[in-house]
Amino acid sequence: MKRTQEQIRTNNFKYRYGITPDDYKIMVNEQNNKCKICGQSPSKRGLFVDHCHVTNNIRGLLCQACNIAIGQMKDDPERLENAANYVRRSVALKSQAALNISPTSSAA
Repeated sequence: MKRTQEQIRTNNFKYRYGITPDDYKIMVNEQNNKCKICGQSPSKRGLFVDHCHVTNNIRGLLCQACNIAIGQMKDDPERLENAANYVRRSVALKSQAALNISPTSSAA
């Protein structure tokens, strides 16, 4: 007997995270159907259950991009903070460069 997508999803929720599809729906509603990190609405695939790989505790629901990003950073807060600071510095330098007036421009 072939299992349906809904049966597979139900089993994944139960065995991976200890929740039911109804628990997931409650979480989606509590987060207003938005990613807990970026606040964006999810793609067609929905929100992904983010959990701590050490304790298996659910942290929240994330869009696919944020879920992948956290995983690529190995759930390491220091690595994530370093990445955020790196991006901040880059944005600040770009903003600073945009404010510089070229020597050929005329002052009003």
